[in-house]
Amino acid sequence: MDEERIEVSEGGRRAAACLRGVNPADIPDERARALPSGELEIYVEIHGKGRISMKVPAGRWKWRLPPN
Repeated sequence: MDEERIEVSEGGRRAAACLRGVNPADIPDERARALPSGELEIYVEIHGKGRISMKVPAGRWKWRLPPN
């Protein structure tokens, strides 16, 4: 049987290492912040382990606020 090969980035390897041994129920909701560069950073802080994040390029996202 042929195995499917999945390429994992260095960031993906670091994220997997950060999550090793963490109960999924203990992972907080993601947060987001706009960076001065115009990028959007989406992240979670894993207590005692560190931060896992990804960036969305400027111009590829916008805040959608709920109506008043």
